[in-house]
Formats: sequence, C-alpha cells, structure tokens
Amino acid sequence: MFRKSVTQGVKLLYATTVAIIIVAALAGAGVSWRGFVDARNVVALVAMDRMLFIGATEVRRGIGTAGVSLLQEDDAATPIQAMMARVDDIFDSTRRTLEDHDADGNSGQLAAMDQAFDRVSRTRSLVLAQSQLPRDQRDVAAIEPWRQAIYGLAGAFAQTATTVGTRLRALNPELGELVAIRELSYSIRDRYALQCSGFRRQVQHDIPLTRDERDGWQQDIGAYRELWVQMERTASHLPYRSDLLDAVRRGRLKTAETQQVMSDILNGLSGSGEPVDAPKAWSENCSDAYEPILSTGHMALDIAFQRAEVEQQAALSGLAVSTLVLLAALAFSFLTLRFIRTRLSVPLASLAVS
Repeated sequence: MFRKSVTQGVKLLYATTVAIIIVAALAGAGVSWRGFVDARNVVALVAMDRMLFIGATEVRRGIGTAGVSLLQEDDAATPIQAMMARVDDIFDSTRRTLEDHDADGNSGQLAAMDQAFDRVSRTRSLVLAQSQLPRDQRDVAAIEPWRQAIYGLAGAFAQTATTVGTRLRALNPELGELVAIRELSYSIRDRYALQCSGFRRQVQHDIPLTRDERDGWQQDIGAYRELWVQMERTASHLPYRSDLLDAVRRGRLKTAETQQVMSDILNGLSGSGEPVDAPKAWSENCSDAYEPILSTGHMALDIAFQRAEVEQQAALSGLAVSTLVLLAALAFSFLTLRFIRTRLSVPLASLAVS
C-alpha cells in the first residue's frame, strides 16, 4: 500500500510539474504571437495611412491642374484628362487596398469614398466641357461643383486616414504623436491651399475680395498658423530624430514667405479687370510651400514605418524564442514521462505486486 501511494505521488508530482511548464510555455507563446500580430497590424496600418495621405494630396492637386490649364493652356483637354485618369487610378488602388482590409471595419469608409467619387464622376463633364472651349471663352466658375466634389473626395480620404490613425494609436500609442504630425501636415496644406484655388479667378481678372471673402481668408491663415504652432510643439517633444523638428521649422518659414507674396497680391487687387499675375505663376507660388508642408508628414510616416518594422522584427524574434521554449517544454515532458515510466513507475509497480 505504501509503495502504491508513492507511485501515485510521483505521478501526481510529475503531472503537476508538466502542466505548469506547458501552461507557462503556452502562455508565453500566446503573448508573443499576439505581440507579433499587433506589430504586423501596425506596419500595415502605417502603410495604409501613407497611401491615404498621398492619395488625398494627389487628388487635391487636380484642382490646381484644372484651373491653370483652363486659364492658360490652349489645349487644356490633354492635361485635364491625364489628371482625371490619375484621380481614377488613385481611387481604384486605394479602394482595393481598403477592401483587402475590410475585416478591420472599413465598410463605412468605403461607402463614403464611393459616394464622394460618384460626385466627382457626375461633375467632371463640367470641366471637360470648359476644356473644349477657346481659352478666352472659358469660365473657371463653371467648374465649381466639380471642385467641391474633389474637395469631398480628398476629405473622404483624409477622414479614412483619421480612422486608420485612431486604430494605430490604440495598438501603439508611442506612434500616435507621429500620426498627429501627419494629420497636422495635411490640415495645414488643406487650409493654406484654399486661397490658391479659391482666389484664382480674382487674381486673373483683378477682382477685389469681398468683405466675407477677406474674413474667410484671414480665418484660414490664422487657422493654419495655429496648426504650425501645434506641430512644432509636438515635434519638439518627440524622442526621435531632430531633423523632423528642423523640417517643421523650415516648412513653417517657407509657408510664411509664400503667404507674404500672396497676401501682397490679394491686398493689391484694384478692379482693373486685367490679370494681376499669370495663372501658372500664381499656382507655382502657391505650390512652392506644398512640398515643405507635406514633407513633415512624409518624414513622420517614414519614422513611424521604420519603428513599426523594427518592433515587428523584435516581435517575430520573441515569437521564435517562445516557440522554441514551448517545443523544449513538450520534449522535456515527453522525456520525463519516459524516465518516470522506465525508472520509477514500472519498478515500483512490480514491487507492489510482489
């Protein structure tokens, strides 16, 4: 009886020890796997955020292309059709990517983007019709519904990027500040660019701004200047590369320089009816600030993507180690079982029978 109880005690101790080892190994492997999945999702979200950021800015660029082409080019149809094809390609590729990640809950964003693109498709005939007219008979005011539709499509891209950024912050709060800089970059470009396309006709025909137009213009300037302050404050607290803060300061300075040129032009409108500035020159002056503004967002996303890839690699290494530990635990359990059976259980059982 005593020998039988010893045998049972040994088996119980063995079973408890093996269970603890296997459960601990499984828990470690589970945590490592979850960390790897999260890290992989972070990489995918940063890539998606970059795609949406580029898409929104490229779509917005189409407004300037259409305006300058209609006002300055005899053959406006060629660049306008190329621009429209580019917008179609951006929408199609972005939509496919979002569909591939529909399990993440992108159906609402897809519906909003579809509606916005439908408005663009329905109003593009206004632009094409103007492009077929002689240059001196074109009226850029006639394409206003299409211009607003382009704003809506770019806004749908930006709103989807905000949703992606929210998911990214939930998975990796440390990258949240970089996402914030990207969002500020687009917002600054958005508010700054409103004057570029919005007052192109006034500059072309020397039409002074109305009181409401001037008030809205000053509000936009004040808004994007405050956004620059927020971005610089955010960048100054980041523990990442100092060249991001330098890029923010360069962008802020360049924006101030180009704004001064545009303010001088708009404040000098007198009502003569003659062009104050060539459409292309006006557009080029506006776009001079685009690259410095958007480069801050691109740089923030570059840093976020690099850090996300490093963390994904670290998570993969951790998963490999946890898997090896689990396999070692299973091998130890098997070998221990054989040892107990051959060296303890079987001899003790024989003694108990004898």
